[in-house]
Amino acid sequence: MKSMSIWLKSIYILTWGSLCLMLAGFGWAIREMVKPPEKKQPLPETASLSLEPGKKLLLGLGDSLTRGVGDHSGQGYFGIIQKKWQHHFPRSQSINLSVRGQTSQHLRDQLKRAHIREFVKEADALVITIGGNDLFHGSEDLEKTDPQAISERENRFRKNLVSILSDIQQLNPDGSVYLLSLYNPFADLKGNELTSKIVADWNDTLTATAQSFPQVTVIPVYDLFWKHPETYLYSDHFHPNQQGYRQIADRLWQVMTLESPEVGKSHAEQADS
Repeated sequence: MKSMSIWLKSIYILTWGSLCLMLAGFGWAIREMVKPPEKKQPLPETASLSLEPGKKLLLGLGDSLTRGVGDHSGQGYFGIIQKKWQHHFPRSQSINLSVRGQTSQHLRDQLKRAHIREFVKEADALVITIGGNDLFHGSEDLEKTDPQAISERENRFRKNLVSILSDIQQLNPDGSVYLLSLYNPFADLKGNELTSKIVADWNDTLTATAQSFPQVTVIPVYDLFWKHPETYLYSDHFHPNQQGYRQIADRLWQVMTLESPEVGKSHAEQADS
């Protein structure tokens, strides 16, 4: 009887030990999904890139969304737009300078580099995703985050965004800038009412800031993911999947063709104009 009791205690301890390890592993996986390791991401290699005179330049800036993380094909929304751009402008060039994990402060610093500034000066169109890492980075449970901390992040983001857009305007006052808003990757999880409000308020700040710059058009994407997060999100439940990026690209291209009629013209129409 005593040996049976010891055996049962051993099973109990092993079971609880396994459960604790499993929960710890799950918690770590969630942490890695929402809060990536504090590892500085390398900037894109630009030394080997060069401008091609006489070609219309499409420039990508920002974070992992412009980089296309989550799309198994590797192209993301920028790759889709790039193909459309090249189709409508046979003499064109596309350069993607986005960096996975980049915050608005990182982008602000990136724009101080001389080589990057040359690309910005010559760009006919610039597409930017920025702000997601400012808001979500370090937020394992966004709904539990101190409102004061969110407000401080938002203020820092606003100041950085003003600097970013001011730099672009100074370097290239004639270029068209398309700034994508944020979506809520946690819309289908517990606490979505609060997280949705946080993201909506953040987007309001982004939009209000951008309105001070006539060349900037904000592309809303919040609604694209609101009702279908499981359809359009990658397995990390944070980045878009291939379908999600397709939705973003379709929305962006629609606005680009409305804002700049020349973008929507066919080769023949451009030749005749």
